[in-house]
This record gives sequence, C-alpha cells and structure tokens, in this order.
Amino acid sequence: MTEWDVTARPHCDAVVRDCESYLRTHIQLRRRPGFYLRSIMSLVFVISVMNWCMYIVTPETLNDRLGISITLFLAQVAFNFAVADVGIRE
Repeated sequence: MTEWDVTARPHCDAVVRDCESYLRTHIQLRRRPGFYLRSIMSLVFVISVMNWCMYIVTPETLNDRLGISITLFLAQVAFNFAVADVGIRE
C-alpha cells in the first residue's frame, strides 16, 4: 500500500452480539496525495508527449506515422483500463 500511511497503531476489539462473535479492527490511514500524481499522471503525460513526437516522422512515411499513432493510442487505452481496474478493487 504505497499510497497510504498508517497514522496510528492498529487495535482490535472483540464484540459479542446475538450469540455471534466479531473481531473489529481499527486502522487509521492517511492518503499520500502525490502518489497518483507521480504514478498515473506522469505516465499519461509521457504517453501524450510521445504522441506529439509522431510529427517528427516525415510525412512521406505515412505507415510509420500511423503505426506510432495507433500504438500510442492503444497504450493509452490499456493504461486507462489498468487504472480503472485498480480503482474498482479498492
């Protein structure tokens, strides 16, 4: 859990209710706001900058230019799916 800091010592309570017993755990966490900026936004920025680099390729080589553009678009889509999947699991 690199995006979280534990701010207090975790402790447990035993609870008995209606002939059932529970173990309740209390963990106090603080989210690191820079985690998403470094790990997600920086990668989106790099992929976007690389997309502008396709204009360096000469217009005569249209196949190469389209190959770079499609590859970076698919990388962006795959990265968005990976980020959305991580958000669902939390």
